[in-house]
Amino acid sequence: MFARHTLSPASALTQAAVFVVLVFAVPWIVGPWLPPQPQTIWEQIASFVPGVWAPTVIAIAMMLVTDGRSGFGRQMRGFLRYPSGAGRWLAAAVLLTALVVFAGVFAARSTGAGRPFMPLGAVGNVLLVASLTGAVGEELGWRAFLLSRLGHLMSPRNAALAMAVLWALWHLPVFLFADSPYASWPAVPALLTILSFGTLMGALFARAKGSVLATILAHLTLNVLLGVGGAQLSSPALWWTTCVLFGATALALFQWSYVGHDTVAGEVAT
Repeated sequence: MFARHTLSPASALTQAAVFVVLVFAVPWIVGPWLPPQPQTIWEQIASFVPGVWAPTVIAIAMMLVTDGRSGFGRQMRGFLRYPSGAGRWLAAAVLLTALVVFAGVFAARSTGAGRPFMPLGAVGNVLLVASLTGAVGEELGWRAFLLSRLGHLMSPRNAALAMAVLWALWHLPVFLFADSPYASWPAVPALLTILSFGTLMGALFARAKGSVLATILAHLTLNVLLGVGGAQLSSPALWWTTCVLFGATALALFQWSYVGHDTVAGEVAT
């Protein structure tokens, strides 16, 4: 087992609130300065890095300020460790995410919204972009830092849902900029997919005993599979299918995982 990070409810609430205020301010500040479309692969990375790494940078700064270097180190070791028995949850993170995305792609193609799959030689670029942007840059902030703080204030399910709602709303600005790659996506089902996927990652984080490795793998799987093609990202069928299936998977995982248990999402290694 692993130890609970010692935080009073008041401290947890304060830290969560400060994190949310700071991380929500970043997209509006950096958005107007980002390079316009179309972009080279390095311009794409440069466009995403300031926003998607902000949660991790802010979380690291806050942990250093509130807990000092030793406390920061203990928390980081906890968030990045590979706990005993976590292997199945790391595998589940990849498998469950892949199955849902495949179902969404199939639904989109069935409605005439297919597109060619990316050539194998170009997949490396998708993996590079995904690895250097949101799939890694967001997780220590949203899942590790914020979710663990919310876990001191509410049940694991409610903490995951609250985090996911905030995470989805944080993505809203990218749907509003005309030159954003998200501008052609159907905003409502896409944002609801982000919400349901975030809830699933909250369940994976808890079942992996506070290790963010599971959510990194899930996030990376989602971004890479959406990037390799097969479906137009403007397809409502793609997003409504993934929204429903991610939500159902999260609900089933929490129901199976927590009936009769008192596990708290705020438990992290110290």
